[in-house]
Amino acid sequence: MAYEISATYRPSWIKRIAQYLREQYELDVLRSEIADERKSLASMSDHQLRDIGVTREQATQEALRGYGDIPDSRRRFLMCGC
Repeated sequence: MAYEISATYRPSWIKRIAQYLREQYELDVLRSEIADERKSLASMSDHQLRDIGVTREQATQEALRGYGDIPDSRRRFLMCGC
């Protein structure tokens, strides 16, 4: 016997799994964006870095941060859904 689940009714465990997967996807997208930003920062010239007020040392230090190292300000933005 097959059971059908209407579009409006979903058990709570399915909702929790869907929410978890959605959050993980958003976190992966954020990590990818930050990794791209760090690569761009590392490839900037000294003149470009000076224009944005960053030293070569700071740019290198930021570029060397790990993939999962998300700044708190960006993590809070993700959590609030802004």
